[in-house]
Amino acid sequence: MHQKISLLCFAFLIFSTGSIAKEKFIIAVGEYPPLVSQHFLHYGVTARIIREAFALEGIDVEYKFTNWARAFRLVIEGEADGIGPILKTNKRENQYYFSDSLYYETQVFFHKKNYLFNWNTIDDLSQVSIGATISYSYGEEFDQAAKSKELMIQRVPTDEQNFKKMFADRIKIFPQSLDVGYYILHSTFPDKVSLVTHHVKPVNQNHNYLAFSKAKNNSLSLIKHFNRGLQKLKESGKYELYFTESRNGNYIIKSDPE
Repeated sequence: MHQKISLLCFAFLIFSTGSIAKEKFIIAVGEYPPLVSQHFLHYGVTARIIREAFALEGIDVEYKFTNWARAFRLVIEGEADGIGPILKTNKRENQYYFSDSLYYETQVFFHKKNYLFNWNTIDDLSQVSIGATISYSYGEEFDQAAKSKELMIQRVPTDEQNFKKMFADRIKIFPQSLDVGYYILHSTFPDKVSLVTHHVKPVNQNHNYLAFSKAKNNSLSLIKHFNRGLQKLKESGKYELYFTESRNGNYIIKSDPE
């Protein structure tokens, strides 16, 4: 009798906490080091934050690495649950649900030091050859100018290709996250870092988010779990700690992530 009561109490506790079985959240991502990379410890700092925020809510995370264009399609089609970190745009809000802010990003124009470059408004860029990466957003103003053909933009699949084109003088400027851009330069083009600088005026400053599939019935519930877990992580001090570790280069290790 005592055993039956104990089992019933145990079952009630599991049911009441909503932890009958761990859910699994599949995130489609591309390479975006030092924030997310399959070659980094923990898959990079934002990947670690996402995973641990969900873990605090009893949800496992599985990462599916591909190129970013395909990652977006996988989420729209419901083959993956989410994608991130990404910027929020009007178009994307029609396609995805968004979490609370994951981190704050500043994008700038990189250019060679021997190219005298200055700008104040988007109109100043109309005669400048600009590199961009397929499927990336650089803020509403830039994206709209690109869509309306006001800018001379050449898009390629990767950020590294854009820097190569810059060094070959096939483009003059390239918008990229400040942290990500210099990481790419130091890791991929260490002998050319001294040739490059960036303009101090931001192209875009914006929050980045985890986006959820509108094709999945459980997305709104998962957003609540993630936001709650993210807040717990921030309150614990681990959120800032993980970014400090990342900026110190602690995750740039070519070994299997935990």
